[in-house]
Amino acid sequence: MMAGDRNEHAARRLARSGLTIFYALVGGALLAAYAVTVLLMHYRPQVLAQRVSATLGEPQSPPVDLAYSAAMFSADEGTWTVHQDNVTTMTATKDGQREIVSFFLGDTQVAGEPHRLQILLPGPYSAAAPVRVSILIRERGAQKAGFAQVARGSSRIDLSKSTGERWLPGATDVYGKIVFEIP
Repeated sequence: MMAGDRNEHAARRLARSGLTIFYALVGGALLAAYAVTVLLMHYRPQVLAQRVSATLGEPQSPPVDLAYSAAMFSADEGTWTVHQDNVTTMTATKDGQREIVSFFLGDTQVAGEPHRLQILLPGPYSAAAPVRVSILIRERGAQKAGFAQVARGSSRIDLSKSTGERWLPGATDVYGKIVFEIP
C-alpha cells in the first residue's frame, strides 16, 4: 500500500468515526428530549399542555361572549347604530397579558360620514402598545379592506377604511379580530 492510499484510508476511517460520534450525540439529545417529554406527560400533563399552548399561541381561556350594549358602538362624527340582532360575534379572550377581541357585526347602520367607527374595549382594559390589523368591510354590498387599531392607553378599537375615505351612510358589515397587550 502506498503512502497516499494509507492517508486516504485513514481519512475515511476518521470521517466515519466522526460521523458515528456526531450521530451518537444527536441521538442522545433526541433520546433525552423524548425522556423529558414522557416524564412531563406522565407526572405533569398540565405543564406540558400549558407549554404547548404558549408555543402555539393558542388562547389559554375560552372566548367569552360580550354582553350587548349600544354604548359599546359609536362614531367619531355622525352615528353608528348597532342593534343586538346585528351582533353575530362579539367575543373577548384574555391570554396572559393579551386580550383578543373578535367581531362580526352585520347590517349595522351608519349615519353621516364618519372617519372612524369605534368599539369600546371590553372590561377595564386599555392597550399597553399600539396595534393595527386588517379587517374586512362590506359597505352597501361592496367588499372593502379596512383597519382595526388600538392606540397606546386607549380603551377603544377604531375601525377605518384602508383608503382613508369616510364611511358612507347606510348598511355596513365589519368582520375582524384584534390582539393587543394589556398592562
